[in-house]
Amino acid sequence: MFAFGHQDSRKFIDLLLQVTNNKWTNIDVNKEIRVGDIGRIDHATGEFLVEGNLYELSETKSAMESHPVQTTVSTKFEKYLSKGVKGRPVF
Repeated sequence: MFAFGHQDSRKFIDLLLQVTNNKWTNIDVNKEIRVGDIGRIDHATGEFLVEGNLYELSETKSAMESHPVQTTVSTKFEKYLSKGVKGRPVF
């Protein structure tokens, strides 16, 4: 699996593909998922099926009032870093 000369940043991808049987994750970008959504994964399609929202369910609504949703300014690029991985500028 790990070929000689592979970079450390590639190891994560190789490990991910190993546990997902070489299947990439596909996310339906047109489906809105909001903060607090709960549900389950349809194992046949891999789709997240929303069954409710913590901010709207009567059982959790009052508890969630002390944890308001925080919004951020929209950005063209999102950057995620992991420990031990170096970020590179986007051109």
